[in-house]
Amino acid sequence: MIVQQMESCSGCSACESICPNDAIDMKENKEGFLYPSINAEKCDQCGICEDICPVLSSNWRLPRNETPLIYAAWNNDAKIRRLSSSGGVFTDLAIGTLEIGGVVFGAGFNEDAEVTHKAVGDVNSLEDLRGSKYVQSRIGDTYEQVQELLNEKKQVLFSGTPCQIAGLYAFLGRDDENLYTCDFICHGVPSPKVYQKYLAYMENKYNSKVKHVSFRDKRFGWIRPVVVVDFEEGGQKWEFSQDNPYFFGFVKNIFLRRACYVCSFKGIPRVSDITLADFWGIGEREPGLDNDKGTSLVLVNSEKGQMLWEKCRSSLFSKKCPAEYLNGNSTLFGSVPANNKRDFFFRDLDRFGFEAIIDKYMKPRNKIRQWMSLLKALMIRTINGILKNQL
Repeated sequence: MIVQQMESCSGCSACESICPNDAIDMKENKEGFLYPSINAEKCDQCGICEDICPVLSSNWRLPRNETPLIYAAWNNDAKIRRLSSSGGVFTDLAIGTLEIGGVVFGAGFNEDAEVTHKAVGDVNSLEDLRGSKYVQSRIGDTYEQVQELLNEKKQVLFSGTPCQIAGLYAFLGRDDENLYTCDFICHGVPSPKVYQKYLAYMENKYNSKVKHVSFRDKRFGWIRPVVVVDFEEGGQKWEFSQDNPYFFGFVKNIFLRRACYVCSFKGIPRVSDITLADFWGIGEREPGLDNDKGTSLVLVNSEKGQMLWEKCRSSLFSKKCPAEYLNGNSTLFGSVPANNKRDFFFRDLDRFGFEAIIDKYMKPRNKIRQWMSLLKALMIRTINGILKNQL
């Protein structure tokens, strides 16, 4: 049964979406991750959930390029690039879909600051899908929404983690000429429960409800991102990502989903039509492709992906790159290792206050090093401005 495979379950929700008897519900476990829960009274042992599970079956896999086209790219619109986590390529892919009456799906925040997948039908609503979320999103009924739109012959761009893209294809059981998919090189998905505890900690600390969180603000550059927390009363707090306790716990792999340590969707060929990521290390290869404003790595993985890419790249800067440039993105090829404190972390999460959890497991650098990092960032920003004015 599918319940015996929980360790490798990615939480894609394909089983819940496809069950003909509505016997499966995605429910939170004690770590805050969604897993399938089967109602024995409704289940008739049809086996469809196991047949379409993208972890247990490879029936969903579609032809993809063994050697994808590789590009370094960024949006020529400076504002879009600045507001995006890397180079702002996703925005143009989305606009290309919306301009012909299509619909774009991606992860965004709801009114309770939870990250959920949602549909966007106009350019003005794209902002909510832009940027890195650093928490696993809830798929909800978006697979069913995609199916309905495809039946209506509407174009759809669906973005998400590789396992979510695999879940969509598994649910549909086919590809479609109007469906375009976009994944990203995934480090791993953090626990929504930990994220909510972090928000509660910030709200208690600053006595105000959190309105929005940006984990990759580029006010001091792409290489030194800033976590910015906006509060409903208008206040704002920021700190370098490497000094933020939640971001620190994320990069140390303390509270990722168990399946992320043995991810089934790493490597090449990819699951989607187009893969996006930060092009880490590109400045060491070609300094002219990194001005610290964000450079996207683009992998074009299919013929449909190439069609979408060619349609949108006129408003982007892009340069084709060789395969060896991919070495800077290690999580493209393999899973991150589990932190040896992970089980202790989740054991203590409900036993102690979040401030105590931070002190024990998520303690960033000391204040002196934080101020030195700020000074360094300001100096680099000043030097870059001087050099730009001299060109």
